[in-house]
Amino acid sequence: MLVDINLLPRKEFENRARLLLLIIIISVALIGFLFIFIQYKKATILEEKLTNQITTLQETRAAEEQKYASAEGSNNVINLEKTVEWAEGYFIDTVPILNHLTTLLPERGFVQNFSYTEDGIVSLEVQFDTNTENAHYLALLTDSPFIKSARLLTVSTTPITAGTEEGVADTNNDTKETEAPTDNKIESDLDDKVLPRYFAQYEIIFDKSAIKEMK
Repeated sequence: MLVDINLLPRKEFENRARLLLLIIIISVALIGFLFIFIQYKKATILEEKLTNQITTLQETRAAEEQKYASAEGSNNVINLEKTVEWAEGYFIDTVPILNHLTTLLPERGFVQNFSYTEDGIVSLEVQFDTNTENAHYLALLTDSPFIKSARLLTVSTTPITAGTEEGVADTNNDTKETEAPTDNKIESDLDDKVLPRYFAQYEIIFDKSAIKEMK
């Protein structure tokens, strides 16, 4: 007895199953590839963005450093100029000041002590033969165009003998016979030889801008 078996429908079913499986595999592969491509594209864009940000930050930093260096250099120049100006105003040559003060002295006036401060204040001690010379010198100081103010602080007197001031006589001169002095004459001669000297202390304030003109 012969059995007739029809296999055609079964083959068609198997072919469809294989085709469906192939389509599924290709679809999964395409979806996987698309996902990987999208993630790669995102990573590339993010990397480019970060690179641009880093470049911008580096450029900004370089510009700020250059600006800071320029500002620091300018500040150093300004500080140097201020230091020079301060030094020019602080350190003043006292020679013109002393020369001006001595030109106002009378013939028998002598500077004993002199000191100067950066504020333009001069402390001066002068020796005079008479008290009138002291007052006259104060008037000259007050009238000076280089002096803001001058005032007399103290006046003291010191007796000085004429022998100390004028010196002893020359011993080479010929000796002459003289009459023996009496007691009254000796006392009178001693009174004549004791001469007072006046020592005046002044405080003088100079005009610092005018001192530069004195040079």
